[in-house]
Amino acid sequence: MEEVLSMKSSGASTSVIVSTLVQGNTNFSERTNYSKEKYVSKKAKHHSDQVYILAPTIRMIAQTIYRRNSETASFLRPDMLSSMLYYASIIGGSKVLVYDESCGLISAAVLQRLDGKGELYLLYKNLTFNSHEALQAMNFNPIETMPFRPIRLSNLAKVIVKETPLPPHGMPTVDTTTASTAVSAAPPKESFNYSDENLFAEVDIKEQLIWIHERILDRSFLDSIIIVSNAVSPLELLQHTFKSLRSSGTVVVYTVIQEEICEIYTFLEENGAINIQIQEQSNREMQILRDRCHPMLQTHVASGYLITAIKTV
Repeated sequence: MEEVLSMKSSGASTSVIVSTLVQGNTNFSERTNYSKEKYVSKKAKHHSDQVYILAPTIRMIAQTIYRRNSETASFLRPDMLSSMLYYASIIGGSKVLVYDESCGLISAAVLQRLDGKGELYLLYKNLTFNSHEALQAMNFNPIETMPFRPIRLSNLAKVIVKETPLPPHGMPTVDTTTASTAVSAAPPKESFNYSDENLFAEVDIKEQLIWIHERILDRSFLDSIIIVSNAVSPLELLQHTFKSLRSSGTVVVYTVIQEEICEIYTFLEENGAINIQIQEQSNREMQILRDRCHPMLQTHVASGYLITAIKTV
């Protein structure tokens, strides 16, 4: 080990280091050709001095987060993420409501597909780099972040329980009790330019309340509702936001708790949704090499459950 460290400090290349290790391995000549090739490949990978800088993609970030600590992303595997995006049917110009406990994977994927057109209403408890790191990792430009409209979940809850009153549509009012609950009934702006620096900045509560009033609670406006939940009840979120979904809009809910999926199924069935599907996907990674293809001996398989549906009326 000291010899290898000395060679690295002197600037020796990877091929020189691997050759030295091969020469120092007394049993190398007795190995099979396959074993020799595997040994050299392993040592070259371990001692490589090359660094690859790649453009970020949703798939790459999803794989990285899942392999690093899948629990932080609610055990959302990349294959399950792709299924959610497929069933949500998101295109440029779509209006989407998202609750995201997957380190920002769903939010980033939706924002990428909107391509600067449409609206993304993100319900959040804490909008930070740790809770939504995929949004930062994708390095979106200002045009791509224009549809981004973050809404604090506690503000939605206050409106639902009538702690923060909202004015009738088109009727301006001012709450004199606290400045934080003042509301303007002016029509919502059509574009919000979030740069990379202020993507996680808190939006003024007046704007949030207008979005809640005119986009979530009072109109059937949204094309899709996507929920990835681990700590918050997805059923309660869906109950309070389902009426904001337009006819033929899609519902996509992911959770790790099986009982919650059954409760959501009952709710969707009672509210006339069609094409209700429940999925639990399995995934097995394969090694694909010449003359040696087989399942990976160590792989991550944990994931949750997915329920999808289409609203009728």
